Amino acid sequence: MIDKAIYFSSFIMNLYSTLSYLFFLIVPNITIAQSDFIPHRNGDKWGFCNEKSEITIPWKFQRVELFTDSMVAVKYRGKWGFISSEGKEILPTKYDRMTHFVKGIAGVKINEKWGVINSIGEILVDPKYSNIQLDKSTFDSRMLIPVKLEGKWGFIDLEGKEVIELEYEMVYPFSEEVAAVKIENKWGFINAKEQRIVIPEYENARKFSEGLAMVKESGKWGYINKNNEVVIPFAYNEAHNFENGLALVEINEKYGFIDDEGSWTIRCQYYDALPFSEKLAKVRSKKKIIFIDKNGTNVISGKYDDALSFSEGLSMVKLGGYWGFMNKRGRIVVPCIYSSAYSFQNGLAKVKRGEKWGYIDQKGKEYWED
Repeated sequence: MIDKAIYFSSFIMNLYSTLSYLFFLIVPNITIAQSDFIPHRNGDKWGFCNEKSEITIPWKFQRVELFTDSMVAVKYRGKWGFISSEGKEILPTKYDRMTHFVKGIAGVKINEKWGVINSIGEILVDPKYSNIQLDKSTFDSRMLIPVKLEGKWGFIDLEGKEVIELEYEMVYPFSEEVAAVKIENKWGFINAKEQRIVIPEYENARKFSEGLAMVKESGKWGYINKNNEVVIPFAYNEAHNFENGLALVEINEKYGFIDDEGSWTIRCQYYDALPFSEKLAKVRSKKKIIFIDKNGTNVISGKYDDALSFSEGLSMVKLGGYWGFMNKRGRIVVPCIYSSAYSFQNGLAKVKRGEKWGYIDQKGKEYWED
């Protein structure tokens, strides 16, 4: 007979996890760029300001990272923690490193070991692992976390129980109920009961997406289903996961897009390409950068040095060796003056000018003083 106390404890933990997740869904997000919580740098110290650059939290932090809409990771005296949009300490600055919060939990590193905490700082998994995979792509419905200990990977649940033995050379997070795993230098797939639904036989593999997984055999990529049936033959030097029915692939140093039956939707003709984002894909012809739609129609073109995918309506573009941002009409809205940059998230982008980093908004306003 199942011990009722253990069953009740497990029930409470599952209920707590579910309620924590629902809490993060229903609590209104704070949009960083229109609050009083914009990271602002003065010299080598960071604080926060409002849209008028009026300081709301004094400069005292060594670094700031926008990890969530409503919380910001800050580094103070060599340690990381989280503060709220009111400047209140949510998690003390005591961690060597931290991951993003995902569904109410985050990975934290203390004394070279990784553990897991919840959003109020309670330790869910004691820090003892040498590595952890915890980001927005980590979880499917199984809520299992990839961890590494003594050179081997496995999976734990939110109670820290090792539900899949740490015996693999490498793993990827569960996706569509299965996970790619590497053992004895070969890749296969397991389910949450550690049953091998695809025997390790491939040179490489990636996670399942839209019912298909990329696998590599004899130096070429193809796609299989969960029955280990080859749906799309091994023909590609480079390939990407399916997203919205399309996958980016490369043959003979030319890029194009296929559908889930392996038919060309946009034939291999480009010298470089990125997957679709916000309904557009960046490709490179012989002479210029182009953004195409899913019909292969040229939407934006220009003689840029480089460009990246659209995020929040803007694409990073490089011109004359420096980065800026353009909109979907192909108009430069933030001048190309930055030596390095990241795409926009929550209305802000991190950019580097000279030797220092700072944040800008979508109008190009800079939030720093030197």
